[in-house]
Amino acid sequence: MKNKKINGILGLLAAGMAVLFLIQQITVQAQTQPKVSHNACVGNCVVDVFFLHSEQSDSVAEEVYHRWYDTYYTLTDCDNSWGSRFSFLLDVIGEIVGAPGAPTLQCWQGVLGVANSCERSCNEYFLKDAKYAPNVKVSLLSVEQGYAEVKVDNHSNTDELPERVPNAYSRTFRLQTYLRYGEGTPLLVNQQDMPSLSFPNWIARGGYSNCISAFGVEEQRCTLLSAFLIPNEITTAVEFGNGALYDLTAQVEDLSEANGSFSSDGYVRLLSDGDSLTIRQGDFAGVAWIKTHNKSKDTHSQKIIPWDARNGSVTITNHECNTILSTCWITGDRTEVDTYVIALHGPAEKMLPGYYQVEVVAEMEHDKNIADNRAVYDYDAVPESTQTGGNEGTTQPLKVSDLPIVDLPGAGIYDEQIPDGMPGVMYRLSVPAPLQKLTVSVIPQSAHAFQTFVRRGEIPVPDYPTINNDFDCWMQANPEFYDVCPYGSLPAGEVYLFVKGDAGSAYQVKIDWVLRSATPTLSAQATPTPQATPLLTQEALTLSEVEDNGQRATANAWNLQAPFTGQVTLYDTDYLSITLPQTGIYTFTLTPFSPNLQASLRLHRFEIGDIIYTARAPARGSPAVLTFGGLAGEQYYLSVYAGNLRNSDPAQTYQLALTRLTPDPDEPNDSRQQAVSWDVSAPYQGYLIRMLYDRDYLKVQFPQSGIYTLQAEDLEQTQRLTLSLRSLRGDTLLSARANTRGAPARLTFDASAGEEFLLVLSGEYTFGQPNPYRVSVAEMIPDPHEPNDERQQATFWDVSQGSIQGYMWDGIRGSADYYQIVAPPTRENSAVTFTLTNPSPEMTLNLSLINARGSTLKTVNSPKGQAVELSAALEAHKTYYLRVYSLNNKKSSAPYTLSASYTPEDSQTGAQAVRTIRATVRTLSSGLVPLPLPGVEIYARVDGKPEILLGKTNRLGSLASNLEVSAGQEITLRTVKPNMEFTPAQDVWVVDETSRGHRWTFYGSESPVVYSTPEATHTPAVSTMTPSPKPRETQTHTPRPSATPQPTFTPALPSATPMPEQGRITGYLWRLFPDSPPAGVGAGEVLLTINGVEQPVVRSMIDGSYTIPLPALQAGDVLRLSARGQEDRFEPEAYEWKAEEGVSEWFYEFYSYWGTITPPARDDQNKLSGRVTDAQGRGVPGVYIIVQMGKSDALQRLGPTDADGYYQGYVRLPSRIMVTVWVDPPGFVPSRQQFFHAYAPEDRTLNFFRAEGR
Repeated sequence: MKNKKINGILGLLAAGMAVLFLIQQITVQAQTQPKVSHNACVGNCVVDVFFLHSEQSDSVAEEVYHRWYDTYYTLTDCDNSWGSRFSFLLDVIGEIVGAPGAPTLQCWQGVLGVANSCERSCNEYFLKDAKYAPNVKVSLLSVEQGYAEVKVDNHSNTDELPERVPNAYSRTFRLQTYLRYGEGTPLLVNQQDMPSLSFPNWIARGGYSNCISAFGVEEQRCTLLSAFLIPNEITTAVEFGNGALYDLTAQVEDLSEANGSFSSDGYVRLLSDGDSLTIRQGDFAGVAWIKTHNKSKDTHSQKIIPWDARNGSVTITNHECNTILSTCWITGDRTEVDTYVIALHGPAEKMLPGYYQVEVVAEMEHDKNIADNRAVYDYDAVPESTQTGGNEGTTQPLKVSDLPIVDLPGAGIYDEQIPDGMPGVMYRLSVPAPLQKLTVSVIPQSAHAFQTFVRRGEIPVPDYPTINNDFDCWMQANPEFYDVCPYGSLPAGEVYLFVKGDAGSAYQVKIDWVLRSATPTLSAQATPTPQATPLLTQEALTLSEVEDNGQRATANAWNLQAPFTGQVTLYDTDYLSITLPQTGIYTFTLTPFSPNLQASLRLHRFEIGDIIYTARAPARGSPAVLTFGGLAGEQYYLSVYAGNLRNSDPAQTYQLALTRLTPDPDEPNDSRQQAVSWDVSAPYQGYLIRMLYDRDYLKVQFPQSGIYTLQAEDLEQTQRLTLSLRSLRGDTLLSARANTRGAPARLTFDASAGEEFLLVLSGEYTFGQPNPYRVSVAEMIPDPHEPNDERQQATFWDVSQGSIQGYMWDGIRGSADYYQIVAPPTRENSAVTFTLTNPSPEMTLNLSLINARGSTLKTVNSPKGQAVELSAALEAHKTYYLRVYSLNNKKSSAPYTLSASYTPEDSQTGAQAVRTIRATVRTLSSGLVPLPLPGVEIYARVDGKPEILLGKTNRLGSLASNLEVSAGQEITLRTVKPNMEFTPAQDVWVVDETSRGHRWTFYGSESPVVYSTPEATHTPAVSTMTPSPKPRETQTHTPRPSATPQPTFTPALPSATPMPEQGRITGYLWRLFPDSPPAGVGAGEVLLTINGVEQPVVRSMIDGSYTIPLPALQAGDVLRLSARGQEDRFEPEAYEWKAEEGVSEWFYEFYSYWGTITPPARDDQNKLSGRVTDAQGRGVPGVYIIVQMGKSDALQRLGPTDADGYYQGYVRLPSRIMVTVWVDPPGFVPSRQQFFHAYAPEDRTLNFFRAEGR
């Protein structure tokens, strides 16, 4: 039903728009390749303006929609016309021609105005009519001869250029498969009707869930949204016989009317009306491809009709109407038809062997970029009798149409489970009488995802996984979200449900229905006499309330410091305005002082006053508790409402108090854009609060490749947590839900070093207090070869060095492991045998051999739980690839082993022959968990030859290179990276007679970095302030950004005993933004160590400034300063220097980058100025100032100083680099000054002076 509804939404809209606009279809040639339709663009635009709001954030789009529904939709009487037959705006557009029951002029005027505006928008877009369109992409998941698993989606291009980002539903389309033999004609061999695809939008990302939570599933505003809940991708199987063409020459009685040759082309054509051929009974089957040109309408169409001669002869006849002499066109259209006869199955000896190419195409009428609407693969077809491997002995999977049917007796909730060996479960619901409404939903009860197809009167999707629009509803469900399939008026009969899921996965089938009945008659009844109830005496109570506060405009302001007291009467509402003083989770308790009061406490949005959340007392005399999360400075209204009193009841007294405040420094983190970064090396703790489906988003980057198990724990044991893994664009990749309340939710998946994902935490049940949770890494299994999920990422494997291991846990970024090999020379060109062990008794493995251009040469499958072998003769020294994957998608935390066995070619005798060996180097950190070290320079020296640079290690810490050597020669390798020390310092290997390669591993550790290295004697330090002589001219400094303090609750902190100050370090913590001034970071932690001893942590002030008092220092003491924050990662990582006589103050700044900041166009506008003086404060002329960038050997020089010791000049500084400045000649202090250059041009004053005795 949903798919039909959305097809009506989009398809009818284009049809209705034809009343207003001429149809125009254009193919635009640009950097992108759009194929566009003017009507489709305008229709999509109208849908976007009213519902999807693709250019707005989710929260804004949701608010705009509900505001539109509450105002325009209802106030203009649109609901009178749309509400009863709303398949979309099309009904309204159709009604403007004067059909009965048309909407009011007010309603239509708005729609027409939007349509006119959309027409201009489509026409004026720089790619005409491409502004509102899908961008469908076709991907091949697995391929083989005669079969392909294809994914078609409308979300992969979300992160593309703006003109390529999908912002409309795709509408229904056809998936066409073409088979091409050699250089011949591509032949249509498979054709499937595909449903419409959505694109990522606010409705699917929680908008519909929020709606039904706030208003109920039967609310009209939510029903309108339900039409948009269709998938944004679909996977289907494409089958085309044996994947090759067969020669029918000897099987056809007469080929005189056919054009072409079965033996050379693989097909023949019937071109004229009445042309036919008859295929005698035999082991042949295929398709007839019929291409029709309607000359009357100038349209082209094509279709395929299968034929099968295995049970009898088949006659195929071409029919067309293409001559003036014929009378057929008088009653119909003139058509020109060509029929291609193609055989795709036959005896092995009749196959046409050779090169085949397959192209799968999504035929779109309106798409932003048709370049990725197609996918291609190829292979060399061989007769079945010569193929090796395969799935001999395996049974065919049970078809959906053959599933046993489980009867559901009626409305209710049914606990179900997918049986082993079944693709899903088929249900039949008998509807005994006409229904007013039927609602069907499937609710996961385990950490699995489900797809459900619903159809009235017939079995849905009988050919699954091929889907041919043979369903009414297509629902998706996961532990975080599930769809609802609503039927309106429904006659008695049968409704079928097919639930698809993994074996063993648990779920509930929920059936709700409302029987159609007569309108009830109301009868008058006597009003019961109210009973008097004694009230508590309140003489001592002073009310805080100031009447009249019955509306938002006259609300009482409440500062939350003391409880608020007031009184309400029947249908009375008291409004209070509040401003949250700090970010956290607030709990308000309304306590009645009167036993008859059963009050409701409501939270309202400040701007428009709509109700966000309502807490109602469970009984008369009981308190009402309202808990929600908010940000510092946010404003809300609270209202107290008493709706269950009697007319005779006196005013009811209550007290409202803030009873709990739990700080949550990471809020807001309720969306992708607000995700909090989590370092997986330590657990993360946060809070969940049930208000509009609260979710916490964490952004995580994994430090190394491996299989990760993350665990979310409910610390109060009251929740059933859900933990989801999402891509950065918000697509759900995996999801897990705790089995019971209080149990942990665990998620296991594969990740590669440097990959970033989003984690989403959510709860399930309503609760009145903040719910703390903790997320941690429960287990991590390193998998150093990842990522190798694609051929382009293949891991190089030197087969001469022995076996290689990996893990079968791919799925997030790919479903296979690829290995690149160089074929070894073998004796008499004998075969190489590859053996793949099976890590699981439940796993069926596939091992494929692929050539350098990507064509599969050979593929074999293993029996379940057993190893697999593949043997092939390889061309020596050529590159090949091996692909390993699990056919049945099973996973294992145990490794598999891939090995190769072969007989090497005979060794040469006499003089030592030069041969090529493969040098493979790994560089790892020497910590507890070795991590890859990228960017390490690898130098090699072979006996008697100069040392050469092989290159730098990649981001996985590896480098592979070929060397020409002879047996007996020594190869010496060493590693170099600034500020790193490696073990071993160098490594030597003597080339033996048989080895074809060697592996080296170096472990690196950070060497001490000292930015200031004066040679000072250890004499008592003199506490002296660095002189700042008055400059000759006023220096212009970059103004420091400041922040205005906001009122906040400040907890009382215990006072600390001040330490004797012998100097100090001052500075700022800055947060940098792309398009706004920098802001100081408050509450950041500044950490200092002196000679490795940690000092008390100092926190920055609200403007980002900090001050660290220092104890007495000795010259030569090593100081190290760093900073950290909850939401910030500061640069530089640290400043490090040595204390020296005469210097007692230092100033250092740290920077946190938020967003992508573009450096200035020029990097030579950095001004440095200052003065160099002697011990008496007199200027020292003729000295130079040296500027060093990082650890570079390239130095810049300013000066010399003038007669008064002043200098100034401009230097070139790249962004994000440490800068060190000193005086030449030595003898001045500070002997080194350092600062970190963020990106903006500098204007710094740096002074130096000669210390006493120097």
